[in-house]
Amino acid sequence: KAEWKMHVINDAGHMTHNLHPVRWDKGDAQQVVSGSKEGLWFNAPKDGGWTATQLTNVAVGEVRDGKLPNGQTFLATVEPMHGVASAVYLRDAAGAWQRNQVLDGFKEGHAVACADFLGTGSDQVMVGWRGADPGIRLLTPLDDAGKAWRTSVVSTKEIAVEDFKAADLDGDGKPDLIVAGRQTKNLMIFWNAR
Repeated sequence: KAEWKMHVINDAGHMTHNLHPVRWDKGDAQQVVSGSKEGLWFNAPKDGGWTATQLTNVAVGEVRDGKLPNGQTFLATVEPMHGVASAVYLRDAAGAWQRNQVLDGFKEGHAVACADFLGTGSDQVMVGWRGADPGIRLLTPLDDAGKAWRTSVVSTKEIAVEDFKAADLDGDGKPDLIVAGRQTKNLMIFWNAR
């Protein structure tokens, strides 16, 4: 078997904590959005190498992408690493990413997921954290442009979130949430009951 080749795609960000593969450009290859102390980066293959484009300058710990009701792509974050806030980033008419803080007041934020949990045809954001007062919240866009968001409680002290993933675990066509809790020493499934 051949050795796997390594290639640095971004060496500008330190404290890089999370990444997410995306398919924003045309072609077969995926790109990577990464979050670091310096902000969000778009890393894309180009001419046998990679380009790293800084999108924002606010420190990011977790990142995922989703789609709004109008079809526009957004980025959802936990800020900073092990952070206290969640934001949604949207591109303005000039293509610059604009920050909209949609949740704060938690500690040790450690997970974010985007999926159509409610069956609306667009994505919602799930945010989770650990620490002394753990929780999971569902953030739902209230308008097509993603300017206003509703917050719903999914969980409180049942699990201190280390990480979670959205997946259809029972084959009913609805994304469920599987959650790992290191502090609470448990692994839980939150079945989507919509």
